[in-house]
Amino acid sequence: MHRLWKYLAIIAITLVVLVLPQFFRSQHVASIPNNAGMKIISLAPHITTIIFALGLGDNVVGVTTYCDDPPSATLKTQVGDFIQPNLEMILKLDPDLILTQRSDSSHSSQKLRDLGQTVVEFSSPFSIEEIYLLIESVGRSLKKTDKALSLVSSMKHKVAKVRKRAKRLPIRPTIYIENDVPSWTIGGPTFTNEAISISGADNIFGDLDLRAPRVSEEMIIRNNPKIILSFVSPSEDILSRPGWDSIDAIKNHRIIDQFEHRLLVRANHRLADGMQSFQNLIFRQFGISEDD
Repeated sequence: MHRLWKYLAIIAITLVVLVLPQFFRSQHVASIPNNAGMKIISLAPHITTIIFALGLGDNVVGVTTYCDDPPSATLKTQVGDFIQPNLEMILKLDPDLILTQRSDSSHSSQKLRDLGQTVVEFSSPFSIEEIYLLIESVGRSLKKTDKALSLVSSMKHKVAKVRKRAKRLPIRPTIYIENDVPSWTIGGPTFTNEAISISGADNIFGDLDLRAPRVSEEMIIRNNPKIILSFVSPSEDILSRPGWDSIDAIKNHRIIDQFEHRLLVRANHRLADGMQSFQNLIFRQFGISEDD
């Protein structure tokens, strides 16, 4: 009899392990997401944009003062900047997870960990490929892997389209990118430089092995860019700069000064949108139809 009960017990356990899960799956019982109700703080603007794109904007309780994309991010509680966030405010928000960018210039991550906070750091991307990996990593950390992979797939499709359209340009114009004044620009080891190149232009300082070099006006004039893309100065100011009248971009008034710089300098999926917009502007500069 004892042996019979033992066999019956084994059969019962087998039914629980094998049969019941199949039953619940067949009934399409909704499961509660692991990130449901999770309170998130983002300490990097490009990461904030990714979080919202993953459908977790409502979970965000705190952002930096520079998190302005999407616009709804500006409605969240601001906890200071990336280098020196307001730790007291962060603790008051009682987040479940803090996402930030890894940096040697900031010790805030370790301070937050010492205060008992869960912090996930991500490396700053240098290339478009690394942006794909960043999006996937953020998705995994928030249990939104499928959504992240879809976001990456869409971005890759847009980048491929831009690369193909660039072949329609009769020339590859050289370009000076004014990231800040005076004469701060974009160097070679950056995803912005890569994005500009794929879009069909050649950064005149793309050969510099610095991410954000400061160059002299003499270097700019000597390199004679065909186009100037400025994130900070209006075309009127650029046209009036002494000694710049010999530059082709000045002579032909090929200056782009009304551009949403966030689309080309922040490491997230919206870079592909920036590439499309920038390429359209190049096409207009040379009188080429934007139609596919």
